Amino acid sequence: MRVTILGCGTSGGVPVPINSYGGLVTLADPSSVPEGASPRTHDTDFLVGEVHSRPGLTSVYAFEGSHTTANGGGVVITGGTGACVTGSSYWDIGVRGDTGPTNHGSGFTLAPIYSVLTGTGPGASSLAAQGYTGSNNLGSNPTVLSQYCNGSRTPPEFKSSGYQVPPGISDATVPNPVFNLQPAATVDEGNNWINISWGPLAVTNTTAAAGSGPLGNYALALGSPAIDAGSDASAPRDDFFGNARPQGTEFDIGAVEFVGAAVGADLDITPQALAFGSVALGRTSASQFVTLNSAGSAQLRVTGLAFTTGFARATGGGLQQNCNGNGTVTSPIVLNAGASCRIYVTFTPASLGTVNGSLTVTSNDQSPDVAADKVVALSGKGQRLFVSPGNLLFLTMGPNFSATQTVTVTNAATAGGGTTGAITAALSGVTGTGTFQIASTTCTAAGLNPGASCQIRVRYASPNAFSAGSATLTVSDTEPATASVALVGARLF
Repeated sequence: MRVTILGCGTSGGVPVPINSYGGLVTLADPSSVPEGASPRTHDTDFLVGEVHSRPGLTSVYAFEGSHTTANGGGVVITGGTGACVTGSSYWDIGVRGDTGPTNHGSGFTLAPIYSVLTGTGPGASSLAAQGYTGSNNLGSNPTVLSQYCNGSRTPPEFKSSGYQVPPGISDATVPNPVFNLQPAATVDEGNNWINISWGPLAVTNTTAAAGSGPLGNYALALGSPAIDAGSDASAPRDDFFGNARPQGTEFDIGAVEFVGAAVGADLDITPQALAFGSVALGRTSASQFVTLNSAGSAQLRVTGLAFTTGFARATGGGLQQNCNGNGTVTSPIVLNAGASCRIYVTFTPASLGTVNGSLTVTSNDQSPDVAADKVVALSGKGQRLFVSPGNLLFLTMGPNFSATQTVTVTNAATAGGGTTGAITAALSGVTGTGTFQIASTTCTAAGLNPGASCQIRVRYASPNAFSAGSATLTVSDTEPATASVALVGARLF
């Protein structure tokens, strides 16, 4: 049963109140019209159903024709019972006393995590405006299979007006009012509104044909941003229907895990970002790698590796688990289901400053997240300062200092590329036994012109036989830029 207070009609397709008394209404067989009610009176559409009434009390309920609007891979109910109507006032979460999605007049701000919060309602608000940024929350459309809007004291179908329902009172409050069929609202033990006067407070659309399914189906539709966006740290191992989690690479946001059709080829790349740091102009960085994983049920074929300027695939020996093939149509990288290999990447800057780029991998990936999975973000910084070699090893056979070894500092810019500014050198991070010392330097405050070099000479000594130590030589200029040299020293006797 439902307790209703007013009927609702349409005028030009817009719901309006109609003059009728409250009563108990059970929405049942839609094949007949309520006794004593015309299916069409004064431009008022009546919801067919069974009416139970007392003398002098008749209740009717009107509605706009049921229909849905496509929403990604799902639908939103936009007509009839459960309609989500533009101009209505509703939002995702809040505490009694809040007056809108961005108002926390209750004095409390909830702390959702791994949630989809759309900020719907008048003046739809962003996550930031609502105070729910971070914590892996999403502000995008969740695209569930069927989304409806539950009733409230101001029903969505009624837009800005609605049924003004007086608050209920505690049973302990005396004197209690005389029992009547007037609508009321009250709060539960958590101080949340319970409204017995408006729906749909049912899971199915009572005006629809039998077997048409529930109003709301919050299983995720294909392509939903909530798929693989959750975490196993805060979610149970099974979803609402008992399906094992995860079905994909990560848990899904929400109570229902997306269980799609079996995916054929599926490419997963880890990590999805590489940072190369500062590298001298025209020099090539040490290589880093990403791993290509064939995560689907079919063979994966990679037919394209596209690098933006400054980044390239590393070649040569010593690259462990390097992918076979060139990653082209004529020489694809082929991985059977469950297999993986590595793509090694280097950075060679041609200009000063930060360089942001990408690696885009083209394959026969058929998974829903193919667009996000195929791109790796690449970054690095070009600088003038260059040091060589990158490491030094000192060996001694007594307590005296070793012979000096030379670090060459170069301005890697081409002609017209500017000076380095003053060059300084410092030792840091000394560990173990012994002393490292900058014996001499030809680098000065005048800096280096493009192509010019200077030298820093370093030595090592230890007071103890069979001892060793390490340190870092850091060279800086006024770009500002830094370069480092790893130092290791050992006394044998």
